[in-house]
Amino acid sequence: MKERKVADDITDALFELLKTKNLVDITTTEIIKKAGVCRSSFYRNFYLPEDVIRKYGVTMFEDINRKIPLAQEGMREHIEAVNVYFWDHRERLSLLEKRGLFYLLEGPIMEHCMRQIRRLGAWSNRYQAEFFAGASTQLTRAWIHNGFEESPREITDIICDLIKLKASDM
Repeated sequence: MKERKVADDITDALFELLKTKNLVDITTTEIIKKAGVCRSSFYRNFYLPEDVIRKYGVTMFEDINRKIPLAQEGMREHIEAVNVYFWDHRERLSLLEKRGLFYLLEGPIMEHCMRQIRRLGAWSNRYQAEFFAGASTQLTRAWIHNGFEESPREITDIICDLIKLKASDM
């Protein structure tokens, strides 16, 4: 639990620094000072500042899966849970997009899509996860660019319409 707290403090510090600086201009020293941790704590959790953002993406989906396991609810509910989480973290997601760092979330998004397709027993071809991950990534980026105008429910309705998920399919 203590390691998670340290990692969270480092993550919070990096996002705070990203409000005023580009990632390439942020040093590990600045991050650890802002986080109030020692250098070894940083390197025990991360190798590079980019790893902080990648881990943030992994943690995002771990949190989502804890809140609404796919086995308990239908796909629509899971998509909406992801969108609610993104809505709640829109400031950070917008900041990553603004700084040109959203690509660092693509790996965690891909892993999440692959895991969910397998959990659903819906695996049909080797390109399926890439298709859904790419579509999810680009749609989320568009939602960010549009200032999160739609609510999580509205964006979920749009996604379900795009993939033709009808109530009878859920």
